[in-house]
Amino acid sequence: INISLHSNQNKKEEYLEMEEYNNILVSIIVPIYNAEKYITYCLDSIQNQSYPNFEVILIDDGSPDKCGKICDDYSKKDSRFKVIHQTNGGVSQARQKGLENSSGKYLIHVDPDDWIDPTMLEELIQKAEETDADMVICDYYTEDNFGSHYVQQKPTGSLKSEDIIKDILLENNLTGVLWNKLIKRQCCNGVSFSPTTLNINEDELYNIKLLNNNIKIQYQNKAFYHYRKNNTQSLTSKKNIHSLKSQMNVIKQYEKLLSPHKFNYFYSSKRHAIYTAFRLKQLDLLPGLYPEIHDLIRKEKCPWYFPYWRYILLALKGSPKKAYLMYQINRIISGVIRKYILFTK
Repeated sequence: INISLHSNQNKKEEYLEMEEYNNILVSIIVPIYNAEKYITYCLDSIQNQSYPNFEVILIDDGSPDKCGKICDDYSKKDSRFKVIHQTNGGVSQARQKGLENSSGKYLIHVDPDDWIDPTMLEELIQKAEETDADMVICDYYTEDNFGSHYVQQKPTGSLKSEDIIKDILLENNLTGVLWNKLIKRQCCNGVSFSPTTLNINEDELYNIKLLNNNIKIQYQNKAFYHYRKNNTQSLTSKKNIHSLKSQMNVIKQYEKLLSPHKFNYFYSSKRHAIYTAFRLKQLDLLPGLYPEIHDLIRKEKCPWYFPYWRYILLALKGSPKKAYLMYQINRIISGVIRKYILFTK
């Protein structure tokens, strides 16, 4: 009888605990532009969450396709979906609008061409509540033409804010995106997506701003988020002169936010900006673009995540036109090989 009473008491406590969790509102911010092909799959994955108490802030950022109507249809059928239509202002402005109109205890961002597993909210909220965390970071999947790939986050040392900043900017052990992070709403007070002209790395910059306030972080060693890499219409897939200016603007913000002695923290970001300039054939910019790291680049072995790095090295040695021609030839050959592999799968 005692065992039975004890068991019933445990079940009652577990039920009350789950009821307490279910009363916590979560705000899901979805900035939307040109995602008609994927958005229904994305919104269905949100609607099918095992955790029911959420609001979805859909920011239609002047999308020229049918995204606005699709969002309106969801809001009519499910009161948890709220739509804000605005003229196109860019992803930073859209995220800021979502933040300003959110009311949950926790926030999470979802991009409209991606999707999430059914237990994502439930498990991240449980982790946050059990540990009193301000931010919970989880693993994720990348999705491309070759299938699904698990990407593990690898925080080093402690989970202190300073270590996480280092892992994002210097070690590349963590990604700086927002969509694999559940964030306590009160931590966002006074932290904005600025400047709102940014169209790339705006989420990483926002995370660095949050982490710079010494918040409490936890890591969930499990993947829930599916990041679609083969959407050529997404903002992150498109590289143009505006994205280069955005990268350079982000670096300026980092230098203002972080102590000067953390020079090495900016190395990866500056190197990536040089890579973007090269890809965009802005060859005249290369000699004067972060010359303070050129020697470091020349001494570095080719990183696995920059397959064309050898051409960057050649360009910095004084042969930019030859380097760019070789880069383009290599791209064409690689593209043909990829198509052949997909065709014969």
